[in-house]
Amino acid sequence: MADHLRTAVFIASEGVTPDNSGRGYVLRRIIRRAVEHADTLQMGEGGLTDLIGPVIAIYNDPYPELSENEGDILDTIEDEIDNFRQTLKRGRKQFAKIDGDISGKQAFDLYQSHGLPLSVTKKLAEKKGVAVDEPAFHKQMEKHKEKSRQAGQKQFKGGLANQKEETVRLHTATHLLNQVLRDVLGDHVSQEGSNITTERLRFDFSHPEALTEKEIAEIETQVNKAIDAGLEVSKDEKPLKEAKEEAVYLDQANYPDEVTVYEMVYPDDHPQSGEVFSKEICRGPHVDNTNELGEFEITKEKSSSAGVRRIKATLT
Repeated sequence: MADHLRTAVFIASEGVTPDNSGRGYVLRRIIRRAVEHADTLQMGEGGLTDLIGPVIAIYNDPYPELSENEGDILDTIEDEIDNFRQTLKRGRKQFAKIDGDISGKQAFDLYQSHGLPLSVTKKLAEKKGVAVDEPAFHKQMEKHKEKSRQAGQKQFKGGLANQKEETVRLHTATHLLNQVLRDVLGDHVSQEGSNITTERLRFDFSHPEALTEKEIAEIETQVNKAIDAGLEVSKDEKPLKEAKEEAVYLDQANYPDEVTVYEMVYPDDHPQSGEVFSKEICRGPHVDNTNELGEFEITKEKSSSAGVRRIKATLT
């Protein structure tokens, strides 16, 4: 477990976030395996995250970037631990619905559809006194990998390798959040950074103090109102100088001479028809209409650094 956690700390320090492919997939597997070991040792909810600080302290002299990125490392690993625990909870409920021995197809469905690893399925089966058809599970897994490889090749040819639907939705929601933060808190708010995975968005913004419960509730309400309004999302290519005069942009970003401006506008059947809700310089991609997003929920608000707050949010 300690070895898994140490590896996770170093990978996360490079800005990698858990995902279903590439380095992100390696990080996800390592963290989730560490959670399984921690649960076997009955370490409790916070037992694993309490060890992140000591790992950083031990290796900080030769690798000072660990302490420099400690906040992001902790956030990344905590997020994945929380996500996995929710996945395990749902997977166990599905397991409980199965009577008798677990077929390869059932074990694979628990893994693929409900996120329950085979190792956990085997432990649950052992407690229940039933068998798991592992060879059949691995055959199902090989079939799935082959389909994924074929789909990945097609996706790569279309230029969409890293544009997952969930990420695109959360990216669009980030634009809504950016605008609502200025509406609710004031024009001093500016984006200081963001990180978006398939499961959540993380948004850093300038603000001198912690948000109140009332402010958080109001921000959620206003973002969901914008989603429900069915804002139409469009883009336009413009010279950088012209775009900066009319759209929100990142001060620290290096933009090309020609940039893409994404605009969100109220639809014809809305009382505010034609009014612009949000306008940002961005590389995209985004959904075509905000009614594709679902419900926005803020899951955490905390300090990121001096004068900078951090919001984490999901779409359901």
